[in-house]
Amino acid sequence: MRKMRKPGSGEVSGRRTAYRKAFEVALEKFRQQDPCFAASHTGTAYHTEEGCFAFDSMGREARITYPGGEAYWAADGKALSMDWHLIAINYLARGDGRPLTGRLISYRELDGGKVFFPNLKEKTIDRLAAVLGPRPSADIQRVFALYQGTPVEGCDLGATFYLFPRFPVTVKLWLADDEFPPSANILFDAAAGGYLHTEDIAAAASIVANCLLRGDRIGDGGR
Repeated sequence: MRKMRKPGSGEVSGRRTAYRKAFEVALEKFRQQDPCFAASHTGTAYHTEEGCFAFDSMGREARITYPGGEAYWAADGKALSMDWHLIAINYLARGDGRPLTGRLISYRELDGGKVFFPNLKEKTIDRLAAVLGPRPSADIQRVFALYQGTPVEGCDLGATFYLFPRFPVTVKLWLADDEFPPSANILFDAAAGGYLHTEDIAAAASIVANCLLRGDRIGDGGR
């Protein structure tokens, strides 16, 4: 079996530099928004006296200060992970208020999604199937409930999770049997592009998958 290569210090440093640049751009756009306008278009609440947005994310209340952009969990004050933080800032800056359609689409149906789909499938969807697929159904249902997933049909086990108030992510699993290996899919509401760019949507899928793969609240989103 081929061993997984650990990223070198240069690679890690490069990723952090790229993140900082992306975050600076996102934060500037975030600060240009009127907070009450942003809240009304993203389904979040803006607390004027406290100067922060509040919203549910995977079953927990998260908060983001304005205009500072600091992000933390309301329950314990711990910071959101870097990727979760960046995506949340982008969500607040981009959300255009379009209503959810209730129609599920695959990542390939998003603008430019066909280009990035192979990477999403390999690193997120297939990994989700490989790790969760062999587990007992009761264990998977427990994890789904932990993140307040709403059960869905059309698969062996599945649920819709709200990463943000107007950004549901639906996970579908088909468990392994005597003939077929486990498989999975991650779907989005057709309105997803009104709230996140296509690349950010892949990151959002990864955040949801990482939560389910951990199966607990420790280290949510990669902390």
